[in-house]
Amino acid sequence: MWVARIPAVQERLGLGVGALGLALLGAGLGTLLAMIPAGALVARHGSRTVVTWTAVPAAGSLALIGLAGDGPTLFAALVVFGAANSALDVAMNAQGSVVEQRLGRPIMSSLHGLWSLGNMTGAAVGALLAAAGLSVQTHLIVAAPLLLAALVLAARPTTIGRAARCSPWRSWRSAP
Repeated sequence: MWVARIPAVQERLGLGVGALGLALLGAGLGTLLAMIPAGALVARHGSRTVVTWTAVPAAGSLALIGLAGDGPTLFAALVVFGAANSALDVAMNAQGSVVEQRLGRPIMSSLHGLWSLGNMTGAAVGALLAAAGLSVQTHLIVAAPLLLAALVLAARPTTIGRAARCSPWRSWRSAP
């Protein structure tokens, strides 16, 4: 939903192309800062727990984006957004790995396909709300608690087990 509203955020905050580009770097920075620690948290606490823990900042970051009043606060909100969503992504992929191990057949491509479908749906909803004239603030602030409820409900039926355990540093160093 957020990506469909980038032009509205840019206009509302009066950001030029360069300032918007710098603010958007916040999401990438947050992603980089959270990926390896998220893997370690999943290895220690399990993917279900990390999905539940990251639900609040992942949803709350949407509201932060809607509340941002200038480029620096948008950058900060996007750091939280990137970190929370990348940690959530790591935990969801670990959950998919556990389910795949238990089923004994590959399902990860199906899970990623559904994730892409969810992204497209969110973008379509964002575009429809923008076309209907709903302010970006209202949209993202109302979407945040709805997303939180969906994430918490989705985490409840997940598998409690863990994927094969290894150090995230060791797996990173041995990657081809």
